[in-house]
Amino acid sequence: MATTFGWDRIWEQLAGPADLGIVEFEGLSKNSSPNQALICPDGVCKDDDRDLASPLYSVDAQQLRARMIDAVAQTTDVERLDDDSDPLRLRYLARSRLMRFPDTIDMAFYNMGDSRSTLAIYSRAQVGKTDFGANLARVKKWLAAIRDISIEETATKPEK
Repeated sequence: MATTFGWDRIWEQLAGPADLGIVEFEGLSKNSSPNQALICPDGVCKDDDRDLASPLYSVDAQQLRARMIDAVAQTTDVERLDDDSDPLRLRYLARSRLMRFPDTIDMAFYNMGDSRSTLAIYSRAQVGKTDFGANLARVKKWLAAIRDISIEETATKPEK
């Protein structure tokens, strides 16, 4: 069956569309499943539910978004889902190599004033109860790729 239809189609038949949709980060909390990763500035998501607090970066939000696009482009099996209409948001679909399990990744970018910014990232699996840390590892890899522009360990709630 997998060879006839492919894993992408199988997961869609079993679990629905791979794109889990847009999330709103304000007050976001993770569900009970361990197959997700949440990175947010202090005070945006439920602080107790996040895996990491977001760093503060030495560039504005549009530049941070551009750097993140470059970082994600270095990752295989990731496709962009958003239509580029929101200059402060991104959404991707990542798939595991062998079984092609789909993960949806949402990102929001926040200006912090004085040419500084931060971001929120929520990466979550569509299928299964565990991802063996794949979502968090992916997000950490992308954050490491832009570490050269981080200036503080954590950022507080962004300006409105």
